[in-house]
Amino acid sequence: MEKVKLPQKIAEYLNVMIDRHKSIHAVYDEIKHGYGVANKIILRDYFFESKESSPDILLKALVNDYEVEETPEEKLIKVYKQYLQSTSIGSLDARFFASKAAGIREALDILGIEIKGINKSKEEN
Repeated sequence: MEKVKLPQKIAEYLNVMIDRHKSIHAVYDEIKHGYGVANKIILRDYFFESKESSPDILLKALVNDYEVEETPEEKLIKVYKQYLQSTSIGSLDARFFASKAAGIREALDILGIEIKGINKSKEEN
């Protein structure tokens, strides 16, 4: 079975619930009712009230496991690094991929967005 992909915060909150309980049923039941703690309410809203998820997705995550969905920034960093690695091929291809990487940096600069590893050094915080 394929693992469910969940946003990072949802996966973190769900992991806390799984660690607290001994059964899938107990986790499901507590999230469904979502009383009290904000994390439970966020999980209930995500799995039972939003259009982006459903109780079935919660069950699949509990039974088949889940993985954390990459953020847009993480996806962009991955593509950027692939372009940089591809610059070591041939001279024509190297320029092509170097210009694609430069385009990503330029677009981020124009939009005023800083992403560590692309247009912001790791030392800057």
